[in-house]
Amino acid sequence: VWEVDLEELAARGVRGVILDLDNTIAYWNDREVLPRAREWIARARERGLGVCLVSNALRGSRVKAVAE
Repeated sequence: VWEVDLEELAARGVRGVILDLDNTIAYWNDREVLPRAREWIARARERGLGVCLVSNALRGSRVKAVAE
């Protein structure tokens, strides 16, 4: 995800991104979003991109905690 050029996405009219939870923005089964992911998400939002979190995790409470 770090290699995705946010400026290019915004320039192409992309309005949002969908991110997977485990092993993308957080380690598997962890509630903490990686600092690098937090920064990337903040930059995406600064460029007007919406961010949606998806996961097939069994514990919805963990997904909700991470999303918040």
